[in-house]
This record gives sequence, C-alpha cells and structure tokens, in this order.
Amino acid sequence: MEYIAGETLHRRLQDGRLPLAEVLRVAGEIAEALQEAHAGRLLHRDLKPANIMLTQQGHVKIMDFGLAKRVEDLPSTDQATRELGPAHDQFGMALAFQGRYDEAIAEGRRAIELDPLSPQVLLDAAVPFMFQHNPSAAKNLVRRAAELDPAFFFPVMIDGWVDLEEGKFRDAIPALKKAKAMASPPFVTAYLAFAYGAAGDRALAMAELAELKRMARQGTVLPFNLALVYLGLGDRERALDHLERALAADSQMMAWIGRDAIFDSIRSEPRFVALLKKMGFK
Repeated sequence: MEYIAGETLHRRLQDGRLPLAEVLRVAGEIAEALQEAHAGRLLHRDLKPANIMLTQQGHVKIMDFGLAKRVEDLPSTDQATRELGPAHDQFGMALAFQGRYDEAIAEGRRAIELDPLSPQVLLDAAVPFMFQHNPSAAKNLVRRAAELDPAFFFPVMIDGWVDLEEGKFRDAIPALKKAKAMASPPFVTAYLAFAYGAAGDRALAMAELAELKRMARQGTVLPFNLALVYLGLGDRERALDHLERALAADSQMMAWIGRDAIFDSIRSEPRFVALLKKMGFK
C-alpha cells in the first residue's frame, strides 16, 4: 500500500474556502484522475473530500476504492449512466476552461450520449463551441436544451451569451431580456446590462444597474455583476476594480474570464493579466 504524505481535501477545507485558482487546479486534477479510472471501466462510487488526498506538493491523489465497481458489474446500465454522465460533463467543462477545446467537445458528446435528457449537460457541451467561436454548433445544443425544458431560463440566456461572444451585442438583447423575465438570478440582469452598454444604450444599461441594486440583498450588488455592467459601459478601471474584488471574494463566476471573449477589450490590461496569473490561466 502506497504511503502518501499530505492531508485530505476534507481536512484542508476545515481551514477555510480554497482560493478560486486552487479550486480550478484541484478540480482539473480530480477530473483527470477520474478520466483514467473511467477509461478502465472503473467507477469510484464514493468520491468525497475525505477520499481525496492533497500531497505535500499540492497534487491530487484519489483514495479508497473500496466501493469501486467495474461498469459491467453494476446492476443496470441506467446506474452506470447516472454515475458516468456527470463525470464526463464536468470534465469537459474543466477542459474548456483550460482551452483544450477538442477534448472538451469529445467529453461533452460522451456526456450527452450517457444522459441525453439533461438540459444542463447539453448547455455545458455548448461551452467549448462558444469559446471556439462556433456559434451555430453552440446554438444547436442550446436549442435542444430549450426543447427539453422550455421553462428553464439558462438555455435562453446562453442563446444571448453566444451572440455576446461574437460581438453581436444588440442581437443578444432579446434573448437576455426574455431570460431575465424567467425567474432568473441577478447575473442574467448583469449580462443584459453589459449588452445594453456595449450596444451603446447607456441609459438602458444604467436602468439595469438600478434593477440589480433593487434585487441585491441589503443593496449590495455582487462585484462580478458590477464588473460586467461597467465593462459594457466602457469604464475599464471600475470594471477591473470589481473583478479584483470578485476574485478576493472567490466568486465562482471568475472562472469564465480566462476564455470568455467579452473580456477581450481588457485582456491586455496589466491588472487583468495579473488576475489571470493569480488564477493560473495561461
């Protein structure tokens, strides 16, 4: 039995939340380890922080395969599908954030094969196409997700987001407005404000900012959402101020800035470059 010096992820989390950059790195290593296991037709079946070791060098080792089973030994194909589908889905997302688009697309296709009735799996599979500037492929998956759950705001929102990635700010507005009206969270309003600002409709962007403040708990708008608004308005310094605050708050939305084209206008700014470096993006 191999001895591994280090601590479990469970123990590490008792000291507080991991910084976002470390979350992305650790999640990527977990996904790669699971990919190797799944390639061997082996399911862990008990993955949790207590079974993930962080070595003294900070790398991931997955422990305790006591409940693991081979796919062919599971009682039904449905059970294998339920366990394998999310793994391919999340690994594909991790690969997309790393810029490994072809691999991400392959993982997304496998996730869809295993879980074809999940709108979220279809939407996640659209992400690498969106980052690759392949809007037709991305929107095809978005349409399929919307057909599965017409009341789900996310397919409608991502339909607009794909247009934002292509610089078609005015084209994105109808879908974002529709998504906002579908009981969506505040970040949808922030993307709509960005679209208005980037399309030159400053008054409407400011109206959405006021709406964000009304929606916010205790009147405090999340810094990432504010960054989107000010980025759309062309106020780079205030956008960067709020992105730095978002990183300090470990906002999960910060994972998108490494590849999302809407940030291209500030991508060469030294402060933005410093943010990417802190998060481990190349």
